[in-house]
Amino acid sequence: MDDMGQLEALLFVAGDEGVQLEELSFLMGQPEPEIYRLIQNLNEKYQEDLHSSLSVLELGNHFILATKKKYAAILKKLREIPHSKSPFTSSS
Repeated sequence: MDDMGQLEALLFVAGDEGVQLEELSFLMGQPEPEIYRLIQNLNEKYQEDLHSSLSVLELGNHFILATKKKYAAILKKLREIPHSKSPFTSSS
């Protein structure tokens, strides 16, 4: 498995709670400075990719996979759809 893919998967699964640098270091079996470098590289990749909606937020020693601010309006529209009345769900 490649390190970048592992990191991305862990950040994705952690969701809104995110994950601490120490936890990532333990899970991936690498020193914290190496994990931090990987996080920076992943975020640079997201920032350079104009077709990616993702970014990595750093809150102290905590990291969260998030969407770029420019997608806030469309995501807000999604949250405003009442899921039980959504035209996109099939009725049983």
